[in-house]
Amino acid sequence: MHMKHLHLLKIRSAAATLYAAVLLCACSYERIPDDDDSGGQGGELTTVTLKVGPAANEQNLTSKGLSDTEENAIYDLYTLAFQLDNGDYKLKYYATGKPGAGGGLFSFSLRRSVSGVADTKLLLVANQNPYPLINTGMTYEGVQTALTSAKLTAGPAFADTGIPMFGFAGDSPNEPLQITEGMTLSAKLLRAVARVDVGVGTYNTGTGVWDKGSVNFDLTEIYVFKPQNKYTLIPLIDNLEYAPEGTPSVTAPSPAGTAIDGSFEYTGTTAITKNTYCKATIYIPEVDFGNGTVYDENHENRMALVIGGVYNGRTNYYRIDFTNQPTDAEGDQLQDVLRNRIYRFSITGVSVPGYTTAEAAYGGKPVELSFTTSITDWVSGAKGSPDPDMLVRMDYGGVNGAIIQVTGGGLTVKEKNKDGFVADDGNTRAVLYYNSLLGEAPDNVYNGTGNGGVYKSAQDALNREGPYKKLVIAPDNAGENIVWRSTEKDAPKRDRVLDAKKVCWDYRGQGHTDWRLPRLSELYLIWLNRATINQSKGFTSLGETSVAYWSASEAPNDKAYAVNSAGKVTQNLKTSKFMIRCVREIK
Repeated sequence: MHMKHLHLLKIRSAAATLYAAVLLCACSYERIPDDDDSGGQGGELTTVTLKVGPAANEQNLTSKGLSDTEENAIYDLYTLAFQLDNGDYKLKYYATGKPGAGGGLFSFSLRRSVSGVADTKLLLVANQNPYPLINTGMTYEGVQTALTSAKLTAGPAFADTGIPMFGFAGDSPNEPLQITEGMTLSAKLLRAVARVDVGVGTYNTGTGVWDKGSVNFDLTEIYVFKPQNKYTLIPLIDNLEYAPEGTPSVTAPSPAGTAIDGSFEYTGTTAITKNTYCKATIYIPEVDFGNGTVYDENHENRMALVIGGVYNGRTNYYRIDFTNQPTDAEGDQLQDVLRNRIYRFSITGVSVPGYTTAEAAYGGKPVELSFTTSITDWVSGAKGSPDPDMLVRMDYGGVNGAIIQVTGGGLTVKEKNKDGFVADDGNTRAVLYYNSLLGEAPDNVYNGTGNGGVYKSAQDALNREGPYKKLVIAPDNAGENIVWRSTEKDAPKRDRVLDAKKVCWDYRGQGHTDWRLPRLSELYLIWLNRATINQSKGFTSLGETSVAYWSASEAPNDKAYAVNSAGKVTQNLKTSKFMIRCVREIK
């Protein structure tokens, strides 16, 4: 089974890091633990301020996957303080960072060291709250075991939460710190997962994309077969290494959980750009291959990639194992997957047909496929105070949704009625849940609970349905020249294909699976507020020429509503072809 997600060998010597400078001062106080929790080893509280600054950027990112801001964002920061207890360092207390007034600042309340003694090790955790999984008195090993992700049922997505990271203040797990006023520390953070990029042709480090050149292969599908079903937030202490200048890296994987009996799936234009590459979309836990080799006895019991694409006019599938060799040849040594690395595979030549299914390619003997591999340190910069509108939101009457009517009159967008829906017969029915509108309006016994109404006019639709209060708008178009429905209107429901809706159901932008086609009220609200929406970072403009977008709202005579870039609302036959821009609901 597949679980949808909805995302040159040159190994650098230094691990990829995110840089954070820590400043300590006596300012306001945030007190998390009680004094008696310190075991007699804590002192008076002082404020620790962590300032996050950018490091060098390694790659350019596109809107198909996470943006550079999303990959490097630090939304939340936590610190775990370890102190000596009967010869072992144990967790004594912990504190949550408070975002400062701009500049990427987080402030913590920590205890000053007593009697001038260096007695505290500070472990920093970003973007994942560790508190529900830990208890004071735990050793590092105990915390390491506890801090694992929930079981993964699809490829992990971090657009909303940020990628989990960890590090030690002072950039050393071995040397305790003396917590004093005015001291300055540094902290470089490692991401908890690896990233996998796949492209066809030659990767251009300047542009950050692939030039397909003459390679006869159109990339359409990527599968990660049997990845780990969990990742551990922090590595085993014996696998953690710091260079003399304080740069952390891992020397071996610290896998958690077991292999998934299935795969993560990345398909279609939402994951793969121009049938050429998939970048900043696939994130996977670490993997220990146990000194295995290609096509050994464990061939079908471990993680591997399978790529699918069109070669010589038909779809073929090929397996790619994690090696540093230009082909998958039996006996080649496997390379473990380590956190905070980018594994980049460039398909440089396809000369023979592959397998007819992804499953057959995963289980079969390697087929000749020429590629280069690059294992790259993940060195993009970090932002401690990410833009709250990094995801393009539209709130009715608020952010990106303040305009609800054309100046000087015209159509007016009214807020969604939370108490009910006025059906075509004029009676109020149960409230419409837009995520559940999976069919067509005429399929209902009465219009209201399943698929909305058939609206006589644009204002009729705007009066009766209204936009969902808080939406995220997809950063780019999910489809072009799409019909609303490709099957006959009288076809049985089980055989009917609602193409425009299905494009959004299949869309996996920003790692989410809950996208849908916007209602007319939502699409028109997007148009009304297009000036501010189009200025959002990483957002592909809705268009300045006369292009039109489908809505999910239906009109009489087997038609549906669309809105063009000039703001004109039209009723169109469902066989007409328009653009698709998806939305999803948030709380």
